[in-house]
Amino acid sequence: MEDRLWGLLEEKGCSAVGLLRMHFQTPWHLACAVDSVEDAVRLAEQITPGSIPSDHKRLGSQIWEWMTAHTGLFKRVQSRLTAKATRIEATPGSSVSPCDIFDQCVSNSLDLCKQTSRAHARWISNGALTPADAEKSSKKFWGTVLVQIMVEAKLPIVDIPVENEEQRVSYALRALGARRSKTLRNRARTWRKARDWMLSVKGYPFPKSPSDVVDYLIFLEQEVGTKSCISELMSALSVIEDAGQVPLTNQLCKNRLVVAASKSTGAEVQEGKTSRKQDVIGWALDLICGKAWDSLIALLWFSSLLKILKRSLVKVFGDPGLMVSYWVMSAIFSGQVTV
Repeated sequence: MEDRLWGLLEEKGCSAVGLLRMHFQTPWHLACAVDSVEDAVRLAEQITPGSIPSDHKRLGSQIWEWMTAHTGLFKRVQSRLTAKATRIEATPGSSVSPCDIFDQCVSNSLDLCKQTSRAHARWISNGALTPADAEKSSKKFWGTVLVQIMVEAKLPIVDIPVENEEQRVSYALRALGARRSKTLRNRARTWRKARDWMLSVKGYPFPKSPSDVVDYLIFLEQEVGTKSCISELMSALSVIEDAGQVPLTNQLCKNRLVVAASKSTGAEVQEGKTSRKQDVIGWALDLICGKAWDSLIALLWFSSLLKILKRSLVKVFGDPGLMVSYWVMSAIFSGQVTV
């Protein structure tokens, strides 16, 4: 494309094409340096200082006419150069894992965690590393996810002066202690659900007061209805606040209202007051028999006892008369016959 444009300029009778190609890399660069006929004349004076003024005017007019006549070609050259400038050339080298990419992009948002978690899990399960290396890498990955939660919540660990984000991550990973990667993974996944609820309901990703945690506990009781979800939430909140260097007096997980609410919610879920996790058989029996649970259980035990007594009498006596007496006694005790 560039050679074609230079050739079109030579066809117009321009004798300074060689000098122009020495000063400008492409015709597009030449077009960027000229905005009018006067600019083209001044450019001719600089390129050919030994020529007479009439030659300068003639050369400048030739350059200007050439530029205005081939604007479409100049745009194509410009688009090609722009595409080439923004192109990334991949060089051969060692394979890069999702964990390494995440470590390099540690300052990004939490959306990156969701996009790379599955790829990271597949990378770990390929068996390329030893179990110890896989545990170490997975622990670093999920620890970094928790660090991003702390940074987003603006916990006190953010105020610690560090040289770069990698140093902050190193501090936070040490603050997480000797917890396993599976524990860190469960805490991160549990808090991800709480974070989504906080953003959609409260408008901020981390609870600011005990009432925020209590509201989410009520939501868990009504929507999930399992005792484990309550304990997992409290554990995740405790890990994040401990590693985030929140003072004990300000930790929401140790607030008296939050602790009392979690115990109360857990007790209610354990007693079966929620409707979603209630046993189906127990629900059917309660519907049929009402509140007569004790009488129903006693009747079932008595029926079993009568069956055992029947077998024993047949084996010992073998008398039909005794069998008739047995059935009469069964009817009396079961309430079918009134004495």
